[in-house]
Amino acid sequence: FHKFLQLACVILCAVYFVHSSFFFKPIAVRPWGISMWHEVGRSGSTKIAPAYCKDPAAYDYHQGNMFSYLPTTCRPLPSQEAVATTDSHNGLFVATFVDEVMVWEGMGNECGAAARQACVDRAGNAVPVYEEVVGNNRCSCSLHEQFLVQNPEEQRIRLAYGYEVDLSYGKRTDLRRGGIISSANSIGSQNDLREQPSNDQTIFLAPNGETCEFGGKPEWKNADSVGGISGTLGELLNCAGVTLDSDPAKLVSGTPLASPHLRTMGFRLDLHLDIKHRFFSKTIVHVRAIAVPLTTVMRSTDVKLSAFPTTNGGAAARNVRRVHGVAVSMPVMTGEMFTFNWVHFLSGVVDIAVVMQ
Repeated sequence: FHKFLQLACVILCAVYFVHSSFFFKPIAVRPWGISMWHEVGRSGSTKIAPAYCKDPAAYDYHQGNMFSYLPTTCRPLPSQEAVATTDSHNGLFVATFVDEVMVWEGMGNECGAAARQACVDRAGNAVPVYEEVVGNNRCSCSLHEQFLVQNPEEQRIRLAYGYEVDLSYGKRTDLRRGGIISSANSIGSQNDLREQPSNDQTIFLAPNGETCEFGGKPEWKNADSVGGISGTLGELLNCAGVTLDSDPAKLVSGTPLASPHLRTMGFRLDLHLDIKHRFFSKTIVHVRAIAVPLTTVMRSTDVKLSAFPTTNGGAAARNVRRVHGVAVSMPVMTGEMFTFNWVHFLSGVVDIAVVMQ
């Protein structure tokens, strides 16, 4: 019986020895080469208008003195306007709602009743506002329109990441680099990095911890993902457990000051990368998409060649836009790698000796 207890104790100690990895010291990983870009020309924005385009008025909402959302139509944007780059962690901004004002300014005989009528005739779905400055011989025509962007969920995004660990505690003489930037990992000093086979695997996870698809599958080996992984915004939304028509109020406690649709309000979509590494095993990178219900806006003012409504010349018009959308970025990377450490080893030996007594 005593021998059985001794054997059981040895087995338990061995399990503790392996599971706790007490002879290794964890060192945090750091981002190295995070990038994200839009794959132009591969979106589905030319397809038939989706169901939400049939009733834009369903998205009407007044947000006090901040914003109003009164879309009257739904239309696609050119690729260079549908997605923009941001300074936040090399991220992307995908437009979902646009508030646009086109302003012409005329003078002299360009103004008058004919100009007023031309401004109205040119309005289409927009709201026309014609103004004249008495005594200044100047006038302006403003066309104000709000619309939903067609099929933003089908915009394609490519993700690439790398990570780095300095096992020399800041001396940069023992670096480990991995990720999907290259087909191999690197090991060595800053000035003498050597190639090492990569066994990294990227797995996309939903809020419930189950896998979700990005690029058509949930798991990507390094050999299949070198240079980046491509998928749609819709896939990332699915991984975050939301749609563009989700209510922001359901994502936070209390009552947020926001429209009832993420599509009109805009929001952040943060991708969290967590590196899981164990000695003598593969490195797993878990990617989780987190929807953060913060009103997300980009503003722009462009000057375009466009004649005043009553002229045929090459006058300029100002195009002022307030665009709401999804700000996608990879702001968070966590995880650790392990290196042998005598202090941790001796501490573990002492723990086992105490257990064995």
